[in-house]
Amino acid sequence: MLNKNFLSLNASCPHTWYPNARRKNRNVILHVGPTNSGKTHHALKQLESSSSGIYCGPLRLLAREVANRLNKEKVPIDLITGQETEEVDGAKHKAVTVEMADVTSDYDCAIIDEIQAGPCFIKNISLQ
Repeated sequence: MLNKNFLSLNASCPHTWYPNARRKNRNVILHVGPTNSGKTHHALKQLESSSSGIYCGPLRLLAREVANRLNKEKVPIDLITGQETEEVDGAKHKAVTVEMADVTSDYDCAIIDEIQAGPCFIKNISLQ
């Protein structure tokens, strides 16, 4: 089921989307590099050291891998995908598939992994 707000977005005016988020003062860090250069590793270290955060991945298995890794490191993190939800007591972090991201909450650290998959996600939604 598609989010009603998503369907009402005017694709010709993306600068009008999410006005509350656009008003926030935040730092954006872009990790760019070749495969296996540590981009995700460094981002996850930042997530791990943050008081709250969200990891958004393109695949359920990537979200699960992050949840397993952080829970093993004693950083309580919930797993939320389109197919499964595992809540951990005291968790202030979330590992999600990108379409399940809660964009209304505030996080100290937010990671969008494999962001190049974003346009494919939007394209797939528009074709359904």
